[in-house]
Amino acid sequence: MNIIKKFCFVILLSPLFLPLYAQKVEGKVMASTSDEATVILRWLLSEGKFPKEGVYIYRKEEGDKEWIKLTPRPIKKADRDKARTILGDSTFAIWESMIFEKPQEEHDIEMWEFLLLCQALKEPRFAEVFGLHYEDTTAILGRTYRYKVTLVKKRREILIGVSNPVTVKRYEQASPPLNFEGVAGDGEAKFKWKREERFFIFNLYRSKARSGPYKLINKAPIFIFETKDTLGQFRAPEFFFTDTNLVNGHTYWYKLSGIDVFGRESKLTPPIRIVPKDLTPPPPPKELKTKVENNKVFLSWSPPKAKDLKGYEVYRSMTRYKGPYEKVNSDLVLPTDTLFIDEVPKVGKVYYYYLTAIDSSLNKSKSLIVIADVVDRIPPQKPQHLSAKGDTGRVILSWEKNKEPDIMGYMIYRSIKKDKDKFVLLTPKPVSGERFIDSLPKVARNDFFYKIRAVDSSYNQSEYSDIIKVRMPDIVPPSSPILKKITVKKGIASLEWFRNPEKDILGYNVLRCESGDTAKWVVLTKNLLSPSITHYSDTLPKPLVRYFYTVVAIDSSGNVSKKAKPLVCVVPDRVPPSPPEVVKVSYDKKKNEVTIIWRIKKESDLRGCIVFRKEEEKTFYPISPLLTTDSFIDKFVESGKIYYYKIRAYDKVGNVSESSKVVKVETSK
Repeated sequence: MNIIKKFCFVILLSPLFLPLYAQKVEGKVMASTSDEATVILRWLLSEGKFPKEGVYIYRKEEGDKEWIKLTPRPIKKADRDKARTILGDSTFAIWESMIFEKPQEEHDIEMWEFLLLCQALKEPRFAEVFGLHYEDTTAILGRTYRYKVTLVKKRREILIGVSNPVTVKRYEQASPPLNFEGVAGDGEAKFKWKREERFFIFNLYRSKARSGPYKLINKAPIFIFETKDTLGQFRAPEFFFTDTNLVNGHTYWYKLSGIDVFGRESKLTPPIRIVPKDLTPPPPPKELKTKVENNKVFLSWSPPKAKDLKGYEVYRSMTRYKGPYEKVNSDLVLPTDTLFIDEVPKVGKVYYYYLTAIDSSLNKSKSLIVIADVVDRIPPQKPQHLSAKGDTGRVILSWEKNKEPDIMGYMIYRSIKKDKDKFVLLTPKPVSGERFIDSLPKVARNDFFYKIRAVDSSYNQSEYSDIIKVRMPDIVPPSSPILKKITVKKGIASLEWFRNPEKDILGYNVLRCESGDTAKWVVLTKNLLSPSITHYSDTLPKPLVRYFYTVVAIDSSGNVSKKAKPLVCVVPDRVPPSPPEVVKVSYDKKKNEVTIIWRIKKESDLRGCIVFRKEEEKTFYPISPLLTTDSFIDKFVESGKIYYYKIRAYDKVGNVSESSKVVKVETSK
């Protein structure tokens, strides 16, 4: 192992370390205060080189124009004796060859310089050895300074850089890194945080309890390296550190600190909780096989060897090899089972199956896909509820549709006898639907027998349906009845007719319409009148309306005759209107007039009211015309007399109501 590889393992065992750093280090001077209120300086040379001839340090107080040189001699890389003194014997023994033996190979030199630079930034003793560190002990507390560093090269000074202003005060520990977060994995945890110029490297601490103690888990400080992507752009990794060899299901707590270029560690972040979880699926089920019996598919398999196996899920597709698949088991198949029976929804199809093995962490693995060819050997169910209706020259058959989804149709059979050997097939091809019309001669009057059977798409045939009997119907209606007369007495119309001569008369219906509107015949008989009945009485609902009556005859086959020639009748109106009710009677002395107000029921045939008046020991006489209003003013009265009033109502046919209650009015002088 060469020197570079050796020290890569010694000081940079970070999971994020990459064999070559991607970004070049630019010249920069950094200044900060220490706990002793002195100013610490660090500087980096362009390309990460070390100063061979050394550097000079200059200082300028805020407001001054001139730079003051602080180092009469250049600060340069220490020799072996001085390095031993700075580092100590044990540390020097480890690092001596790395510090003082430059690699021979050109491609190793860049890595060598980078490793030493990282160590210098990490620890002040190494920065002093490499000539990259200076402490200004002459700075005065509270004052603000800027520092300049120049590189000595061939007795000339070349500017490396100028620091930002720094005010001398005691150092305060930096706040922790920002946005610290972690993601649980399988036996590991990955971490990332916000990248800030405040920190150069980082430390990660872990504990099994939130309260601690926390232990440093990175053997070397964590560096964040950028690498080129496919577009040539430098990018940092998604996660900066991965903690491995964790126990799944256990809880771990983590804190992070940042280390600045002066090797000072920040405060720790608040703890975050990580619980690693099992993400490794179990081995898939093997040797998956299928066996078909009728509409059942038997799946068998060899179980995988997995300690945390929870069970199996069974998936099926009835369309194609690529799916889509649906899960057919509602409950998880036990890990000890190696057989599953699936009752398929349709026979005569090819089905595709696969199994998934599931462990206790719900990780899944998928078996190979197998095929099951489910041949249909199951006949349809016997057709139900066959019915037949005879019509003119035809018989209409109907039945209940079979529930099987693969029904192709139905075969229709007919016979003139119920003998099963006498039936003939009427349909060479299965009839789709649930209806069939058998055409027959119109004069056919004998009985016919029918039966059917269902046929599915695999040509399996059901049992025969029950046999049904049907006769061709009588299509000749009875003759129209002849009405004798109609009489009206006390609002009741009595209708009489002659009995029909046909022997198969089932009965009669009586119909009525108003005012000759024959489009609105109303059947009066809720039930058919017996063939022996030839009269019917009907209470007329409205007076003064012309009512038309007719009768139809119906035979045993349901044939209805034409309507009999109608007879008409009218009921006179003998009902008087309701009597008026006097509401108010008043005398106006100033106008010398009497006002009468009444109310009356608003009947459809009401024409109006007439007011009657009389004086003492005289008869009533009308004093008003026929009024359609509800009031009347009597302007022809004399003062100092007594008058009596009453009101009568009149309808449109001259019926007069009873008189209202007589009211008395006395006029004053």
